[in-house]
Formats: sequence, structure tokens, C-alpha cells
Amino acid sequence: MRTYNLLIATGVLFMFGLTSFKKDNNTSSSSSTSEISSTVELGTDNAISDNLSADAENVLNQAAIDNNFSGSTPEGISSQIGDLPACATVTVSPARGFPKSYYY
Repeated sequence: MRTYNLLIATGVLFMFGLTSFKKDNNTSSSSSTSEISSTVELGTDNAISDNLSADAENVLNQAAIDNNFSGSTPEGISSQIGDLPACATVTVSPARGFPKSYYY
């Protein structure tokens, strides 16, 4: 008999637990609508920003290629920036101590 009462009490508590966690759908509809519209707006703004950045990068790269500044100039052909070597050599002397002098 005692086990039977304990089983009934557990069942009643379980039923109260199931019914107490209902979601209130009335308040979430207005907030979810505004949340969805702001998410769509932010996504659209992000896509526009990405496209503008890609367009600007393409224009910059094309201008560099047209003016031989892209670093792809074949060896032996001088570019408009002069006859600078592809890589600068920097010498620091003395190796220890102060003052240091930089030679290019």
C-alpha cells in the first residue's frame, strides 16, 4: 500500500511538472518579427559591404597590374618606379651596442 501511494504521488508531481513548463506564444510573436527583420537587414548590409570591398580590391589589383606595380614584372624589364631591385638589402652596424646605422 505504501508503494502504491508513493507511485501515485510521483505520478501527480510528474503531471504538474509537465504542465508547468508551457511556452507563452502571445509575447514572442512581436519580438520574433522584429528580430527576424533586424537579422535580415543586418545580413543584407553585410552582403553589400562584402561586395563593395571585393569590388574595391578588384579595382586596386587591376590598377596595379595596368601600371606594372603588381610585382609580376618579368626580370630585365624596368617598371615606372625605377630600377629598384625586387628585394632591398639592409645592413645594420654595429651588430651590438649603440648607435646603430642602417644602410640600404
